[in-house]
Amino acid sequence: MGETEVIHLKLGRLEDMFRTSEAEVMSPYCRFEPGIDYCINELRSRPSRLPVRLELELPAPQLDAEARTRLRQTLCSYCDDRIGRNNRERRIARRDAYAALRLGIPVAIAGLAIAIATAVVKAQEDYTLPNLAGWVLAWVGLWYPLDAILFSSLVPKRENVVLTRLQNAEVVIQQL
Repeated sequence: MGETEVIHLKLGRLEDMFRTSEAEVMSPYCRFEPGIDYCINELRSRPSRLPVRLELELPAPQLDAEARTRLRQTLCSYCDDRIGRNNRERRIARRDAYAALRLGIPVAIAGLAIAIATAVVKAQEDYTLPNLAGWVLAWVGLWYPLDAILFSSLVPKRENVVLTRLQNAEVVIQQL
């Protein structure tokens, strides 16, 4: 099993893979999160790129000949949908970051102008309050836009890698 990453789930119904169980809380099959969220979090928490094997255990009445096929199709559709949503969120975050940069650049320029002007006027002193305020203003003007441009797309991108792995997972359904 070292060549695959195994995720094992016990579900009361096949639908519990994609929504929270409506079963009794004291039921041995009750999950407090959908199975798909558990799978995504489990894969995101491990630094691996191995193929995934999804092993589900269902009660006998929930098993039928089409269960694996239905799960596979729904899993692929879900992953496609969520990958699309993540890609849209990445574009939105980048667009917001570039919009913030339009405001941040003038703020940073004003801060640099203050810092340089106070440094030239008071050349004998290393740092004065207006000089430091200018540097802080320059930093504040650029910090959020650059942070958003560089880092905002990392989480959705990593989740898309996990969703692709899950989409290509081998699915095994067994009886409880």
